[in-house]
Amino acid sequence: MQTIGLLCGGFTEDSLRDGGCVAVYPGPGALLAPASMRRHSGPGRETANAHLGRWLSEVANVRRHATTGERPAVLLDAERAALLPLPAQVPVLAAPDNRRVLPRESLQHPLAVYDTLLELAA
Repeated sequence: MQTIGLLCGGFTEDSLRDGGCVAVYPGPGALLAPASMRRHSGPGRETANAHLGRWLSEVANVRRHATTGERPAVLLDAERAALLPLPAQVPVLAAPDNRRVLPRESLQHPLAVYDTLLELAA
């Protein structure tokens, strides 16, 4: 199966190509960019979507969770009904109160305290 690689995962382009990637993109957004904006050598968006679709149907959606033994795609369908819709309006959060004054002295104990503790422990 041919695969594509994304540089946002921390791997270099060379390691992705050595691993079998037929195309390497900087990140997921590059797959959605119009062809005129892409700077890569490899298949276009339609080809990439075909590869991704095949990977979803043959790999991602058929795997089983290591702990539960369930297929995540099936669980998502079952849990989708319980998911709440996003609010129509984003709530306004209160600004943090930055008026609290921190003390000027150090928040660390004087070194003599640590020396005394070490002497007691010995």
